[in-house]
Amino acid sequence: MAQTQNTQLGRAGADPFIHTIDLSRGGYLYEKFELQLSKVLACSNSPQVRNNLVWNEAQRYIAYSMQNIIVIESLNQEKTQRLLKEGNDQLYQIKMSPSKRYLLAYSKTGPVDGFPCIYIFDAVTFKKLNQIAISDAQIDSVEFSGYSNMLLVVSSTRQGEETITTTVSVWDFIDGHKDIFCKSMLPIQVKAAAWNPYVEGSGDEFVTISDRCYHYWRITENL
Repeated sequence: MAQTQNTQLGRAGADPFIHTIDLSRGGYLYEKFELQLSKVLACSNSPQVRNNLVWNEAQRYIAYSMQNIIVIESLNQEKTQRLLKEGNDQLYQIKMSPSKRYLLAYSKTGPVDGFPCIYIFDAVTFKKLNQIAISDAQIDSVEFSGYSNMLLVVSSTRQGEETITTTVSVWDFIDGHKDIFCKSMLPIQVKAAAWNPYVEGSGDEFVTISDRCYHYWRITENL
């Protein structure tokens, strides 16, 4: 005989969120969720945009981009938005730091401003804390370190159809600093980079990925 357990979760004034657990299929656990659409966000969606929406659970807001504007959408108050406009080029990606203290956005290229830029905001007050212009033609990847105190940036410049130079750099952005801890230039295209999550704080090791291989990097005292 089929066994079904229903649990209704919801808030006052809203239709319930129904969670059904079905125990009838050979001892396996199947779960069915019925969700009610509560909000539609009109964010940018094009090949020039990637992963341009983040959620801050502690502060109860969603941040997403539309062209060169970051929209802060409150989840506590309906129809409450705050707009952050920096630069003139379309924003490519938005990131929240692991500490939830910083909100970051960057433009992939800089056809209007001249250079692609990284913008860093306080994730609570939304005050702009830093702006870093990258001297390459495009930014390919930006990653916060595990302690949220450094940025791993991959950028590149293409010369002709076959020649490309990739720059891998680690930046100090805290307290308005724009200092490069270390930088390396490679004659290959690097697709992406990531900090080593198995090192405590992810502070001195990272990996880069190209079409041909992985490169493992470690920041030493001598850099």
